[in-house]
Formats: sequence, structure tokens, C-alpha cells
Amino acid sequence: MEEDCVFPVQEAEKDPKNIFLPSFWDNNERFTKMWFTIAEEEFAKANIVTEQEKFDRVMAGFDQSTLELIRAAVPSESEIPYTEMRRFLLWKVKNNRRKRTNITFEIERRRNVIRKLRSITILGKSPTEFLQQLIRAGGHILEEHYLRAIWQVRLPRKIRISIRHLDLPLEELARHADRLMRVFNDDCAECEHFDNIARSLYQELWELRMRLRQYEN
Repeated sequence: MEEDCVFPVQEAEKDPKNIFLPSFWDNNERFTKMWFTIAEEEFAKANIVTEQEKFDRVMAGFDQSTLELIRAAVPSESEIPYTEMRRFLLWKVKNNRRKRTNITFEIERRRNVIRKLRSITILGKSPTEFLQQLIRAGGHILEEHYLRAIWQVRLPRKIRISIRHLDLPLEELARHADRLMRVFNDDCAECEHFDNIARSLYQELWELRMRLRQYEN
């Protein structure tokens, strides 16, 4: 079982009615439901039946930041504060799990695309053919400025210099580069790797990992 919690709590202690609530489990939805099952069993043993007293007992174990979250989610005039608190905490755990899944998927997807794009060469292709191959390999999931930079930095130097100040849609720019290639009769023997761009892309992956940590702690 993981030890990190989104909602840190104080160490559990026996109270005067012999209620023992363990530290809150929010590692996943199943553990959170299990925690509430244990809490309900303890309430039953101590004959604690009202919503307000159950709410107060659970709230007594949370730290200040968690208390503020719950107070913001549960109206002070609520007639079912415990039920609303339970619903909110279960939603929070489920929502964090979904965010972790989405971010993890996006990290892996971008990593795979970067790996594929790094392996593609322009040799033997026109600029338009090269662009289409980048898109088919997954470049369409990247922001256009990254796709444009990856495509452009691999072009022959003469063509890069000729088009670098042109503000054209990417596909139109590729057709213009095709025409320049025929004029220059350049066989694309001179091209560069996109290591600088790759570093920017990996920086974005690092930032996604930092976002992921928010939902793991």
C-alpha cells in the first residue's frame, strides 16, 4: 500500500468513546471506500449515529489544509455534512486518479512521438514529403510551432535561410521549399538534427511529470 496521501492527517489516537480511526487512505478509490467502511464500524460500536457527530469525528483527524478543502466543499448549513464530506473525498480521489492517468498517457505518447520523429530523415524526400511523413509518424499531436521547427531544422541550409522569415501556413511553406529545392538542385545531403528542439520537448515532458507529482502526493 502506498504511504503518500493527498489529504495528510494526524496520527490516529483512541478517543474517549474508544473510536479508532486510522490515517485517511486516499491512495485509490477502493482504499478510500475501505477506510469509510472501517469508520462506519467504529461509529456503530460507539453508537454514533448523527451526521454531525460523524462529521466532527472525521474532521478532527485532518490537518488545516484538508479542513479548509472540506469546509469549502461542504456547506456549513448542510443537514448531511458527513455524507457530503464522504462524497467529496471519494470524488477527489477519483478525480486525482483520472488526472494521473491522463498525464501519464500524455507523457508516454509524447515520448514515443519524439522517438519516432528523431529517427526520420529528409534524405531522398522533398520538403512536402518529409512533412507528411512527420505528421503520419505522430507529429500532429504536437503544437504546430514544434512540428514546424522539427521540419524546418532538418531542411538543407540554403532552404532554411530562404524560408526562415516567411510567415506562411506550414503546408504552403513546404510547397515553397519544394520549389526552392528544384531551383537549388539540392539533394538534402546537408541537414541537421533537431537536438535543440528535442530538448524543448523533453522540458515539456519534465513539466508534465511535475504536474503528475501533484496527484501522487
